Amino acid sequence: MRDLGFIQIQIATNGIRIANSVEYCRELVEASLHTVYLQFDDMTPELYHPIRGFNAFPIKLHAIENCRKGGLKSITLVLTLIRGVNDDQIGDIIRFASHNLDVVKGC
Repeated sequence: MRDLGFIQIQIATNGIRIANSVEYCRELVEASLHTVYLQFDDMTPELYHPIRGFNAFPIKLHAIENCRKGGLKSITLVLTLIRGVNDDQIGDIIRFASHNLDVVKGC
């Protein structure tokens, strides 16, 4: 894509495919991917149910770890905030991001 003049390549994802394969993360790096925008709504498994319909938290953690192992060094956590459901999680998510600064660059 760089040969077409794109200076930054990004994807937005729920993280499922990334969580399933470190090799896929390596392929994304080889394809010149810069940033992963990862859907990340909460820090507790219970609150993913009303937002996504299932416990997506382990998938998010595994996706982040696979990015780390695969060489992807720029993840932005993308939050969907719902008043009264997960809006009290903002501080915990920011703290989580700060503990993973080697790969998480924003939220």
